[in-house]
Amino acid sequence: MVGLWNLTKVDASFAQAGTNTPHLFNVGTLADYGAVSAEYPINRMFEIVLGNIQFPENSDAYAANGTFHARINQIINLYTDAKQSSYGVRDELQASIQAVKALLPVAKQKMAAYVNAKTVIWIPSRIYFDFWIRRIQELKFLQTSVANQRPSNACNLTLLNMYLIKTIVTNPCEDSFTRFVLQDLNFQPSSQHFGIFFLPILHCHTLAVHQMEQDDDSVI
Repeated sequence: MVGLWNLTKVDASFAQAGTNTPHLFNVGTLADYGAVSAEYPINRMFEIVLGNIQFPENSDAYAANGTFHARINQIINLYTDAKQSSYGVRDELQASIQAVKALLPVAKQKMAAYVNAKTVIWIPSRIYFDFWIRRIQELKFLQTSVANQRPSNACNLTLLNMYLIKTIVTNPCEDSFTRFVLQDLNFQPSSQHFGIFFLPILHCHTLAVHQMEQDDDSVI
């Protein structure tokens, strides 16, 4: 099983507790579920890739060269092996002795309410990792087509593909060029509307994308 936080509820929980707002990680552009980066909450699924992967450079992806395929295949292999294991979540509280003493008589009741609030959803590991493996494979196939066909938007489409791959296993930083591409595609509103980012405006033969500017710059 793999545990994912319900980001809407966990964010509200942090606010109610009066703590600093955590950094939320929408796994694979999922709108409502993912991971939390804060002082104490932990998502075990990050242990799969922590220190074990290196993403290909955008230039490698643009050429779809051997480095690109090798590094993407490494992620796929790690996720394939991970289907045999479980990755839960953990949350810890820091409090004074007085606060802990006050909490103990109602701890069981509070914990039951926390669980019943469905703050965490559980997905069978095979289903979870098979879903993301398929998505990575399709993005790899699309990027290979971009390298072979060299459409007029090859550079921007490469930036988008690499960003989507990275969102599956990490919380990527957007460079200015990628940020412009995401803005042109209404990335955040689209992800919120559908629950995950889709690109229905991609032409499967010409690889043209409505709303995406033409840009085929080999230096990215």
